[in-house]
Amino acid sequence: MMYVVGVDLGGRRLPRGCGADGEVLFSEQIPTLNRDGGDAILRATAALVGRLMRRAAGAGIDVVRVGVGSAGVIDAVNGEVVSATDAILGWAGTGLTAGLAQLLGLPRGSVSAVNDVHAHALGEAWRGAAAGSSSSLMVAFGTGVGGSFVLDGAPVLGHHYVGGHVGHFASPYAYHEGKALPCVCGGSGHVEAIASGPAIHESFVRFGGSPRSRTLVRCLPWCTTEIVPIRPTVRPPSKPSGRRGCCGQAIGGLVNILDPETVVVSGVWRMREIFGGNPWNVPCARSSWPRLPTFPCFARR
Repeated sequence: MMYVVGVDLGGRRLPRGCGADGEVLFSEQIPTLNRDGGDAILRATAALVGRLMRRAAGAGIDVVRVGVGSAGVIDAVNGEVVSATDAILGWAGTGLTAGLAQLLGLPRGSVSAVNDVHAHALGEAWRGAAAGSSSSLMVAFGTGVGGSFVLDGAPVLGHHYVGGHVGHFASPYAYHEGKALPCVCGGSGHVEAIASGPAIHESFVRFGGSPRSRTLVRCLPWCTTEIVPIRPTVRPPSKPSGRRGCCGQAIGGLVNILDPETVVVSGVWRMREIFGGNPWNVPCARSSWPRLPTFPCFARR
């Protein structure tokens, strides 16, 4: 049996695990050090991967490969970060697989990298909500908004490896007082500018919430008809934070283009609170091609 270490290198957290056949045997997590630059992230990643490999060796397990799912545009052939937003400073241009292999003392070919949402989508297609589907669309909401279209077991990466960056196309809801909301990619009016975690917090502040509040907020429905504190002791914002269903509308448009067998929506948000009330899949269904015989099955992860 082949054992590997998987690394999820996102904008805030850096979880890693060692497993086989889809089962996680060991796992650890550290902050991403997203303000410290590419070299610091590589060193921290290598240190933690090394610890996991030593734990595995102590259990008689031989780890043969390391796989990385990383934020940013990842050249999956050369293992380099082609570009990245400011969610991880200094990440663009990093030699991800070569750097990790050198720090770990492994052959370069034993370390692979792909965009983090592509990696997530592959996992869902292999062992998760999309298992058995010939095609699946993954959309993930978190620090950013990412996506991946998996066809016949492989993600569609695109010629320049930017396939799946669904957070960076225009949304009619990403406006405030007639002006397009700025996006971390340098553009404006994008889905990520209203639907990512930082964007939801910015809306909370823009409409009266305290920037120092540590209150969890919920968004009804994805995103955003309003943002209200979960704890009733905090005064709610005086205005709604945006238009209903921007996420559902965006996913519905992607369904029209890609026609997936299965759609998986994922992310770090607390799904029970977010999906309560008027679910986001209602505007999604309204935005999709009306003559579809059956709407794709959605799995909440």
